[in-house]
Amino acid sequence: MMRRDALPEYIRGSLWVLPTACVFVALLLGSLLSLVNVGPDSPLAFQGTADDARSLLSGITGTMVTVIALLLGLAVVALQLSSTQFSPRLLRNFLRDRPNQVVLGVFVGTFAYSAGGLFTVGVTRGERSTVFPRFAVSFAVVLLFLSLALLIFFADHLAHSIQVDNIMRVVERSTLPVIGTGLFTAEVDLPAVPAGAITLGVPRSGYVQAVEVQRLAATLADHRVAVRLRPRVGEHVVAGSVLAWAWPAGPGDRRPDEAFVAVALDRWVRIGFERTLEQDPGFGFRQLVDTACKALSPAINDPYTAVQAIEHLSVLFGALAGRPVGDYVARDGSGAVVLQVSGRRFSQHVALGVGLIRRYGAAEPTVIEALLRLLSTCAVLSLDDPERWAAIEEQARLLVDAAESAVREPAISLPSTRRRTTSRACSPPGEPVGRSPPCTTPQAEGRRPPRRDPDPLVELSAILPTATMVVRPVQNGDTREGTSTVAKHRAPESAPSDFEAATSALDDVTGDYTVDVTHTRIGIRARHAMVTTVRGAFTDFSGAARLEPADPPASSVSIRIRTASIDTGNADRDAHLRSADFLDVDRYPEIVFASSEVEQVDADVFRVTGDLTIRE
Repeated sequence: MMRRDALPEYIRGSLWVLPTACVFVALLLGSLLSLVNVGPDSPLAFQGTADDARSLLSGITGTMVTVIALLLGLAVVALQLSSTQFSPRLLRNFLRDRPNQVVLGVFVGTFAYSAGGLFTVGVTRGERSTVFPRFAVSFAVVLLFLSLALLIFFADHLAHSIQVDNIMRVVERSTLPVIGTGLFTAEVDLPAVPAGAITLGVPRSGYVQAVEVQRLAATLADHRVAVRLRPRVGEHVVAGSVLAWAWPAGPGDRRPDEAFVAVALDRWVRIGFERTLEQDPGFGFRQLVDTACKALSPAINDPYTAVQAIEHLSVLFGALAGRPVGDYVARDGSGAVVLQVSGRRFSQHVALGVGLIRRYGAAEPTVIEALLRLLSTCAVLSLDDPERWAAIEEQARLLVDAAESAVREPAISLPSTRRRTTSRACSPPGEPVGRSPPCTTPQAEGRRPPRRDPDPLVELSAILPTATMVVRPVQNGDTREGTSTVAKHRAPESAPSDFEAATSALDDVTGDYTVDVTHTRIGIRARHAMVTTVRGAFTDFSGAARLEPADPPASSVSIRIRTASIDTGNADRDAHLRSADFLDVDRYPEIVFASSEVEQVDADVFRVTGDLTIRE
């Protein structure tokens, strides 16, 4: 017997409920309209004889049988196409499609109305009669034309409903409200189950479709019982396995009655034969992921459909990233926890959605690019949560690794005009760039600035003044006012150059130095679609150093870079890099490096460690 709380979902997804209701409505309407007596001269009256009326009703009845058979045949074709081309989990969306149910309901209602009229029109008590309900027969003609219009509408609707864009849009629109309910929002770790807790088994196999959390929590609070469900909503459970644990809600509460808790769980935890979207946004993710994986299979081989599925997934993940996602925890009036329902964390949703498609589509650069765009969307919209940043960065790393090992044509050229990055290289270690408060990165030696790139085509890793800086005077050591010039901030070559030989004769290099901008380059490089590298440079900068070989800690180095001087060889890209999405040159005109420690590595090499400030 069907549970009462499952009835609305069942009715919504059944193709027969609304048409059956239309049959009863049509029969009732026919009975009522047959009581309406209009004369032959009325414009609403059927102008033919009783025999003409019976022939008309018989024709409508036969026509509707043919039309209904045609509709069901087209529906079967649509269901088969959706199942084989996209995913069998999409079939329920077609069954839940309200226009399909309405069209079928009008067709069978017209059939029932006309067939019911044959019992009364032209016959009375088993004998022929010339008196018949003319207005009711006229209404049958109206239903016939309505059915004709709906047949044309159904053909158009069916043609659009089997298009991949519409199929995935339906999934997207169905899943967004589930994400927006905000039911599972507790992101703290659930406490461990007490050692003496009662274990309650699963009464029947199936999927956990929904939990009436408020009613269950109220019931448990009234009896001072705490319960923790083991499976998440949407998970499959097997009869006899663990469904939940129960224990006293407070230290002074008595041990819960096992039979009472079992009855409460059976009443408020619904287990059915299929997954539903009522409380399970993961099912919506699964439908789109299945579509992408099916499109990438050798039998289908349609990468663009996979890209479209990923783009719709981006909408869902974007909505998910901007809100807390976790477990459900309910407390009673005293603050004691009475109900814990496990839910998926954001990292688990991302791993499921991105991981499956990555394993199927690692060899296709356009799919990897789409997945990186999805992660970029999550990065832009995500809450300030280190765990979420770590999950996004981990999936991005896996994508790049998979692409580098699987892409067969690394020279593929992809557009480079789509740029959307909020990057700041001064974020603390382990925290994504662009979300932490403005800061200065201390102790930059040997550390590559963390990155967060909302656009997958750009991996902005600024090679600004590096932590290891070699300071040597140029061959023409002294300049005006006795100031020497620094040649370049790079590690020494393994073999001495003529330049080094010429300057090695200097016994004392103590003094002030400035950067020789003519022979120095401060560059950046960016990964483009995992297969090529875009390079650029800052063209306007200055620097100075004070060198004390006898007392290295007394030495100092400073460099100032004008951010507006960024040049990557593309005017549009440079303008975007100067915008607030990246360097924000209007607010932060300079990047500054200031040394905090100088140590002498060998006779003529000094290692400089300092603070690199991109945004103050």
